[in-house]
Amino acid sequence: MQINMEITVLELEYEAFGIKHLFYPTVLYDGRSAVLVDAGMPGQAEQIIKKMESEGIPFSHLEAIIFTHQDLDHIGSAPELISLAQREVTLFAHPLEIPFISGELPFIKTNMAKIEKKELNFGSLDPPLLKVGKPLYEWEKIPYCGGIEVIFTPGHTPGHVSLYVKSANVLIAGDAMILANGLLQGPVNQTTLDVKTAIESLGKFLKLEIKTVICYHGGIYYGDPQKSIKALLLKK
Repeated sequence: MQINMEITVLELEYEAFGIKHLFYPTVLYDGRSAVLVDAGMPGQAEQIIKKMESEGIPFSHLEAIIFTHQDLDHIGSAPELISLAQREVTLFAHPLEIPFISGELPFIKTNMAKIEKKELNFGSLDPPLLKVGKPLYEWEKIPYCGGIEVIFTPGHTPGHVSLYVKSANVLIAGDAMILANGLLQGPVNQTTLDVKTAIESLGKFLKLEIKTVICYHGGIYYGDPQKSIKALLLKK
């Protein structure tokens, strides 16, 4: 699903607990370098590659993966993607997330991960030992597609980030918000470590001119993001 010539949203399918789930990673592509934002669950690398290729984005152009945070459904296929890549792939994450992504510390949501392993029957839950080469800092601009601005949005996890593509007025929300029944909603309470902080983080989006929001859970929102975000803040 193309938002414009440089921003494409992939739809990944995953079955869990007998229910089909959809994830929506984003690919930023300028014709030379492809940047993937979040990397699905373990075992979804082939699906990601096929989706990229079907959208006219050669997997051979993958140059970077940006993690919005450490959760398994966002980093799971990164090791396989890196092993299949034809270029060196640079990994980006907030410093607070890097120890978990690199394996220095166990997953912060260990109990939740154990449930997923039992129910979904995939392999080891040991951290994937990914080497994050580039730490992300708030309001930093990553030099792809005219500049991707980093917004520090803690709460769902301590180092959760969202991304803003100013040239297209597109917000990549990660898990800071979800899209459900056509409406923008706050993060899922059951999987959010600090709900109060997570909601407060949404206030940063009001500083931005946003026309489109991409939610990892729910997909693309084209409505009135500012109105919806203000409503979420009133509920905190």
